[in-house]
Amino acid sequence: MRLRLAEVSLRLVPLAVAALWCGLAARMPDGVTLCGFRWLTGQPCPLCGMTRGLVALAMGRWSDAISFNLLSPLAAGLLLAIPLLPLAPTLERRAWQVAAAAFAVFGLLRLC
Repeated sequence: MRLRLAEVSLRLVPLAVAALWCGLAARMPDGVTLCGFRWLTGQPCPLCGMTRGLVALAMGRWSDAISFNLLSPLAAGLLLAIPLLPLAPTLERRAWQVAAAAFAVFGLLRLC
C-alpha cells in the first residue's frame, strides 16, 4: 500500500505541534505549569512532566527526561513513529493501545 504525500504530511502535524509545545515549555519560568489538570486539582496527571521530558530527550539528557516523566521515551518514540505507523495498521493500533494502557497505569500509580 502506497501512502500519498498528503497522508504522510498530516501524520507529521502532531510531531510539529509537539516540537512547538516543547519549544514554548523550554522558555517557561520554573514553577509555571502548562497542565490544566494539575492547575485545577493540584495532582499530577499521567502526562505531567512530559513536555519537560521531551525537551530533555531532545537535548540528550535521558536521566532528566525519565525523572520528569518515566514514560517520556515512550511518548517520543510514538511521536517519531507517527509517519511510519500507517505502513502497518495492525501495529499502529497495537502501539496506541499499549501506550494508552501504560499511561493509564502510570497515572493511577502516580495518584497513589
